[in-house]
Amino acid sequence: MNKRRQGALWLAVGLMFLTAALAGLAVQARPTPTRAPLSALPQRLGPWLATAGDQRLDQAALALLNPSQHLLRSYAQGQDDFCAVFVAFFDSQREGRMIHSPLHCLPGEGWVVSRRERVRVDGPGGPWTVNHLILTRGLDELSVLYWYQGRGRVAASEYVDRARLIWDGLRHGRSDGALARVISLNQPAPAAALAMQKAFAARLIPALAAILPAGPDQPIGEGDGL
Repeated sequence: MNKRRQGALWLAVGLMFLTAALAGLAVQARPTPTRAPLSALPQRLGPWLATAGDQRLDQAALALLNPSQHLLRSYAQGQDDFCAVFVAFFDSQREGRMIHSPLHCLPGEGWVVSRRERVRVDGPGGPWTVNHLILTRGLDELSVLYWYQGRGRVAASEYVDRARLIWDGLRHGRSDGALARVISLNQPAPAAALAMQKAFAARLIPALAAILPAGPDQPIGEGDGL
């Protein structure tokens, strides 16, 4: 078994143990509401403007994810720059009701992950490290940023987010958290598309921090590179 597959196996085993531990904490963690509804996210984020009314997930997706709240909204900057935003918030997490990694749900309907990396987003309170995916289907390409945000922290790693979830459940009785995702076209200039998305994420992360429950003892801008 090569090192990459071995690492993935150990990661999967670790996530199983963390999920089991989280199940044991479910009775201790209390639901923690947002400070405002997700729909209160500003319609203007710097030069970005919401393009239409908020959308809703279909019932099948809602039944699968089962979030406490979700937001599905598009933003535009000028004529060419568009970002589709999805945020799913859970006031508490337990086995069977947890944040789903986009790696498990985005590929499908012909879309495949052709590139996966971590990128740095600079902004007030940052920097933050987030995930970057390229999805391809034939000649079409999508650029995706996503991260885990909650309890005063931002993380790219699902493993790290779960570990922190256990710690915060034990120490503070909290298991709330959110997944944030930004999707844009990756054409015609992939580097420009990523730069545009990172600039948008730098506005979105602090705006979400003002809505999500406050962290128990840490500011949002930890800059730990996780």
